[in-house]
Amino acid sequence: MAFLGRFAGLCLVLAAPHKAHALTAWADPPKRTVIHKPNVDTPAQKASKAMSTYMDASKKRDGIWEQAVDSKEKAPAMYPSHLGKLVKANDAASEALEKATELQGKAVDTVQKELKDLTKKYEGKEKDLKGARYGEDFKAEAASLKLKMSGA
Repeated sequence: MAFLGRFAGLCLVLAAPHKAHALTAWADPPKRTVIHKPNVDTPAQKASKAMSTYMDASKKRDGIWEQAVDSKEKAPAMYPSHLGKLVKANDAASEALEKATELQGKAVDTVQKELKDLTKKYEGKEKDLKGARYGEDFKAEAASLKLKMSGA
């Protein structure tokens, strides 16, 4: 019987890993955190994109204007159609500017709200620090404690 107990114990020792971390080798690998790029634009990013859209529309309008000026001298019969294109391009640039202005206003409002919230938060922290021992001279206190601890 004693032999059987020792033999079973020996089998367990040989079958089990010798180090504790080896037991985790049989477990599933740990899950890794996956960091994704943000997929929602902030109001400031939306305003920036709208401003870029306006700038592109404005460049397109300027190009159409140059074509209209050239057509007045080189192809007067095409001048009215170029003016029609200019009106459409100007309307598109105006709409893009209105959208950019609206989004810029929202971005400014968001930043002002965040600033107000942070100001309130840090004013509260400043009040908490005034009640604490922030800025006191601890060197003198440490020296007196050292004398007290040394028995002098």
